[in-house]
Amino acid sequence: MVLQRKRAWRVVGLAVPTGLLAIAVAIAVVAPAPLAIASASTTVLRDSATGPALTGPAPPNPFTSGMPATVALGQTSLNVHVCPASPAANSGCGQAGVAVDVYGDVWVTDRSNNRVLEYKPPFETNMNASFVLGQPSFTAQAKATNQSGLDYPSGVAFDASGDLWVTDSDNNRVVEYVPPFQTGMNASVVIGEPTFNTNAFSKTNASTLDYPEVPVFSPNGDLFVSDYDSNRIVEYTPPFKDGQAASVVLGQANFTTTASLLEPYGLDWPLGLAFSPSGDLWVADSFHDRLVEFVPPFTTNESASLVLGQVNLTSEATGDGPANLFQPWGVGVDSRGDVWAADYSNNRLVEYVPPLSDGMNASVVLGQPAFGSSTSGTSATGEWGPREIAFDPQDDLWEVERENNRVLEYVPSHFAVQFTESGLPGGTEWSVAVGPWAGTSISGGLTVEVANGSYSYQVPAASGYTASPSSGSISVNGTATATVHLSFSQSSAFAGLLWPVVAAVLAIVAVVEAVLLVRRRPKGARPAPTPIAPASPPPSQGGSSPSPPSSGGGPPPGAAG
Repeated sequence: MVLQRKRAWRVVGLAVPTGLLAIAVAIAVVAPAPLAIASASTTVLRDSATGPALTGPAPPNPFTSGMPATVALGQTSLNVHVCPASPAANSGCGQAGVAVDVYGDVWVTDRSNNRVLEYKPPFETNMNASFVLGQPSFTAQAKATNQSGLDYPSGVAFDASGDLWVTDSDNNRVVEYVPPFQTGMNASVVIGEPTFNTNAFSKTNASTLDYPEVPVFSPNGDLFVSDYDSNRIVEYTPPFKDGQAASVVLGQANFTTTASLLEPYGLDWPLGLAFSPSGDLWVADSFHDRLVEFVPPFTTNESASLVLGQVNLTSEATGDGPANLFQPWGVGVDSRGDVWAADYSNNRLVEYVPPLSDGMNASVVLGQPAFGSSTSGTSATGEWGPREIAFDPQDDLWEVERENNRVLEYVPSHFAVQFTESGLPGGTEWSVAVGPWAGTSISGGLTVEVANGSYSYQVPAASGYTASPSSGSISVNGTATATVHLSFSQSSAFAGLLWPVVAAVLAIVAVVEAVLLVRRRPKGARPAPTPIAPASPPPSQGGSSPSPPSSGGGPPPGAAG
């Protein structure tokens, strides 16, 4: 029995690896090779941590030098710059700051009218604002130092909760408005002053401000304010409360100095502020004619790490060339990480495309026909006194022009092609190539940004599935988003590879059969009984023991011959 079991397990031992080998071969044949798109310049890669990955040449810049603005808020047309004596819902005068909320609404500080206006999409020139803060109505313009009034407001920003923060410059304070917003509402918090009814000038410490210009929030929720007349940037850490002290100061050695120094750590009338996607802080250091970048973690009196508009952090020169700035008042960073300057005295916007380096040339100029020009203008392609910059969720550029009394919108001239899919199991990788760009995704959608024009696209097979359509062409001509839907279904080639699966099943059957053979017994057969030795004869009557056999091995005594 033991021998038979050993033989049976040998059979099983051979059958099992044979079956597993067949299964492995079947899986190797059926499973497709890793998906890739071959092109002349790239191989598709995917980073599942960040979603769809795009490869190929750099996406086209959606802004081009000299391109026209499409909308002017605060004016009846793109060719006028009226500052009316009496305010209205469709007018503005000396606008200073601009911000866009998560809904795409545009908020503007109408500085000379001591108010903040909100505009809701769809946007068009000469449209009315939706409501007003700082005034009880659209026709009022009185300055005030109280909880509902403003005095020459400059900048606006939203925190992560959707609260609106306004730098109220002539009141030397920053105030917070908590939604829901309504015309003439009260502010909730005041920073820079101990109460809503004070506006003391000429003081410099951690709890005061002297003509604040622009607020901005860091990725971790800290509030940064450009304290213009004190030549510094101050940082406030939440939770925010009335009259709280700042925790860090940039541009000064401490909270009680106000010096203007041309040094890597110095500032001279800083205005615009913006954070990059990586959390670096950009400052428009206006009277040093430069943009400077500060890298976190932020510490008092730290030095800037990079400068644009100057060859280094200790030089100061002006000009209207691609490497120069002349009193930049605003700075912005778009979703691509490009840095923009509102170059006030050159009447233009300029864009710097990464990788960034000290003194590099700008790539694009708006408001002028080309670099080397700085003429003021009032038109769709001209500018006069640009001040602040913001980007909406579609990456449209919004810019305030103080001298033209308007807010301009520049719409990117390149658009997105969005591919969506259905029919694929969750987690399945699929790819698309559009012209020279290729993308890979494991989600339901993939977007490629292209310039206006016509493009062909290809969709390779994905893990035993083919797409319909698997190729085609698409025309992009002034469309915000063009969409192509792809329906995936099982590939017919998949059925032709069924035989390895059948082989694997047969191998498993063979293993089961081997096990059954071990347990099966032939009908009517019984194992032979084990021989039993005969019992010893009983002792004789006399009680004597029998004689042992002779050493010669012959028959015992008394046996018949």
